[in-house]
Amino acid sequence: MGISRKPAGVRVATLVSVAAVAVLTGACGSSVSGSGKAGEIDIRTLDIGSYSTDPREVSTVVSPELGKLLEGARMADAVALVSDIDPIFEYASQEIVKDPQEAADALSLIETPVIKPVLEKYGMIVGFGVSGLDGPLDQFELGRSSNFVMVVNRFPSDDVARQAAVEIDAADFAVSPDNAGVPIPRHPDAKAHWRPGHQSIGATQAHGPFVISIFTVTPTPNLEELSERVAKILDTEIPLLDKFTPTPVDKLTTLPVDVDNLESKVLVTPGVPVEVGDFATFGAHGGLHFQPDKHYKDKLLQNAGLERLVTDKGFPALFKVRDEKAATDLVPLWSAALKDSADGKDLQAKTGIPGALCIEANVSATSDSAAETDYICTFAYQNFMVMVRSDDAGDVARRAAAQYALLAKS
Repeated sequence: MGISRKPAGVRVATLVSVAAVAVLTGACGSSVSGSGKAGEIDIRTLDIGSYSTDPREVSTVVSPELGKLLEGARMADAVALVSDIDPIFEYASQEIVKDPQEAADALSLIETPVIKPVLEKYGMIVGFGVSGLDGPLDQFELGRSSNFVMVVNRFPSDDVARQAAVEIDAADFAVSPDNAGVPIPRHPDAKAHWRPGHQSIGATQAHGPFVISIFTVTPTPNLEELSERVAKILDTEIPLLDKFTPTPVDKLTTLPVDVDNLESKVLVTPGVPVEVGDFATFGAHGGLHFQPDKHYKDKLLQNAGLERLVTDKGFPALFKVRDEKAATDLVPLWSAALKDSADGKDLQAKTGIPGALCIEANVSATSDSAAETDYICTFAYQNFMVMVRSDDAGDVARRAAAQYALLAKS
């Protein structure tokens, strides 16, 4: 999954079109040892294929690279939801922005990532970015559609962030001799520019050790509308940053890897090594970024009392919610929203899990994935809602069964 400033290349991350995961191979049936806890199914009856149901051992060693990614996941709690900025943005994507290259790519209208040297010069640490569209990716059309990209990048200090913001704006401004400066309502320190007669605007605002970079497109070249949208984005974003406490740079390698021991509960694919950054744990607000397109307004995760979310290569895998009832009630609502957002249909998968719901999702129109179909199963276990996916219908059932067994044994 990614975010992009280029209208034709914006990737909309429905919950079935996230970053590519390893191909999940089918396997002959096998069973799992152990038994269910009181009131649960007997996990020995489940067909788990070749999957291991033992919790994964998570290393507590934090490299500098991993420390930055852990901080990026924390920063998601301090980044505004696209639907809170404007309800018209019903299609969203989100990601940890791990380095200057990714940040520059997300914010460069031209192929050359012009702000990358500035980000490198001032020691960008990590970022978190979101983008929003007012319609499906394959229906985006200049002159009719709206979108925006916002990346919040962390720098070593407030002073460094202020200097970086000035030079980021200057580098982007210099791309075209037609660019003109634009004041932003209510935000006199924001740097912004547009090309008169065009439908887009770019803006940069330093706030503490952060630099907020924004690019947005409206259907018409209306400067008042463009500048007001930037102001609304900043109005929504800055209070969240004010509530956030960044980890000191020299303490990034002390951040916990597996918060609440949740990542160890997520199933892994046999034979596929776990790489740095494959898993991420998001907090109660950060996890809200990962909701089905067209259904942010339903506030499904808010109503369920989301506490934490674990993603596996960008795919939302394990949702810890308020209690068991909230998890159970969430499953049918979530599965229906997924099916709607992905133009999907019901899948009769033999998971062996009571209440599990599975869908066949069409992702070809909304994803960079080569696969045209994802198979997704959703189920509840205690106060967790769980999602598993595969590009094979038989495998997704075995994967769901194995994930249930792993949770039961944890």
